Amino acid sequence: MKYRFTFVLIASILLFNPSYGQTKSKTIKINWAEQIKSKSKFADINRFFRIKNDYFAFKTERKGLFGPLIPFLEKYDGKLNYESNTVFPKKEFPDGRVLESILDVDNQIYVFSTKLDKSSNTKTIYFQTIDPEKNTLNDDVTKITAIEVDKKAKRIAYDIYRSEKEKKMLVIVHYPFFTLKETQEKFGMFVFDSKMKKEWEIEKYELKYTDKEYSLDRFVLSDEGDVYMMGSRFIKGSEAKAKNKKAHDAFELTTFTEKGKTIRSFPISFKGNYINDFDILVNDEGHLAGGGFYSKKNTGHGDGAFVFAIDPKNGELVEFKNKEFSVEFLQEGQKLAYQKKIEKKSKKGKDQELPNLEVREMVFCKDGSYRLIGEQYRFYVTTYVDGNGNVRTVSHYVYGDIIVVNIDPNKEITWFSKIPKYQHSTNDYGYYSSYALCEYKGKMVFLFNDHIDNLVAFKEKRGYKNYSLKKNKGVVVGATVSDKGKTTRELIYTLEEDQAYLRPKVGMQISDNELIVFARLKKKGYKIGKITLR
Repeated sequence: MKYRFTFVLIASILLFNPSYGQTKSKTIKINWAEQIKSKSKFADINRFFRIKNDYFAFKTERKGLFGPLIPFLEKYDGKLNYESNTVFPKKEFPDGRVLESILDVDNQIYVFSTKLDKSSNTKTIYFQTIDPEKNTLNDDVTKITAIEVDKKAKRIAYDIYRSEKEKKMLVIVHYPFFTLKETQEKFGMFVFDSKMKKEWEIEKYELKYTDKEYSLDRFVLSDEGDVYMMGSRFIKGSEAKAKNKKAHDAFELTTFTEKGKTIRSFPISFKGNYINDFDILVNDEGHLAGGGFYSKKNTGHGDGAFVFAIDPKNGELVEFKNKEFSVEFLQEGQKLAYQKKIEKKSKKGKDQELPNLEVREMVFCKDGSYRLIGEQYRFYVTTYVDGNGNVRTVSHYVYGDIIVVNIDPNKEITWFSKIPKYQHSTNDYGYYSSYALCEYKGKMVFLFNDHIDNLVAFKEKRGYKNYSLKKNKGVVVGATVSDKGKTTRELIYTLEEDQAYLRPKVGMQISDNELIVFARLKKKGYKIGKITLR
């Protein structure tokens, strides 16, 4: 009995010790800087910057769940140890400006702010620089533009973009709507060089569609200062009503070249299929390459991927190729019952898709190829009534598999790769979900929160478990996609060991083989780590 008891005890330890049998990656290493204490457990880093040999982070804190946000710019040394911080005003600067955002371009940090003039109902956007040595604001407040706003408007909606090599910066200012009726959307476009000297502008550009007909999706800025705008037009009538949603009818690309003097628009579509989402990149020669996912039935899901090229001289579409997902690829990482369902429908000639597939980004590789990265994402709301008659609403955020599409220099889709994962959380905007990416020597390494059981083996009957933040179940993994599309998954650290809750969306690649990440601690405080690929 003694030996039997000993065996059972040891077996229990082996079963419930989360680190047992798990060998840490020898090629993906994390080094944590010293723990940073915080008076608030609601400290959050939104963005990292690297200026020469120093690092900076735009951080916010709040006292209590509903307290006011306090913004900081923190500075760290080359080893990511804390040095100093700049505390921005909670409400406004002494001259009445309100902090909006912070961005870095070409080794300089810029602070963007706005100021309301109540007498004329206008808001002005400004920028100023940070002294990286002292980590203080310079006295060089510069006006970008002023626009008319509604009396009740509290903020200006605007977006800021950098070119691939940070030679240019683009500021898009969205003019507010003064009526609830359908109206054309208007925005201003301002292009600056890396020192924030204005090169050209379009003070007010009006779309030809109303705001209910058209979705303005994103902009891309080239290192030459050309701007590319992507948008989608919505279908109307019985088809849209039958789908019970706004279904995309046509995507459109608009090019602004020759310092905004030449503007061209043309649709992006092919062979009667429906484009769900796409993105474009501009390479060193100024050539445009694009890619995305399409559906045969206008469902918003993915039947396959497509790629296209654009002539930089006239902005016209010159190539369009696509490749459908195979049945085997759709089955990969799915429960056995679902695999059989896919195969059965396929044999009957019924179309199968990857649900809720969205484009996340496109990445150029040094060999002239590029990668299209997608992620399955779903948001939904449930409402229920408890025993006391109280109505409760729960927001659900589901981040699923990562899809990588490889496009060679000839614009041929050569392989698909899938990284299975399941991240379902509620009422947190998916704070600990999604991934951080580092591209190194043709490999792509994705870091994300996972469940310890998913490292051992995929259970066909059960599928992948939801990621966990429990110390004996939660792990951070690195999934590597090779230059041939092969995927491996490795342990980086366990929550039981490091007690650091990774926020992947904040991760930033800082060199060819390094990535810095942010993690909250169980108690007040946080840590910053450097991921190194070998």
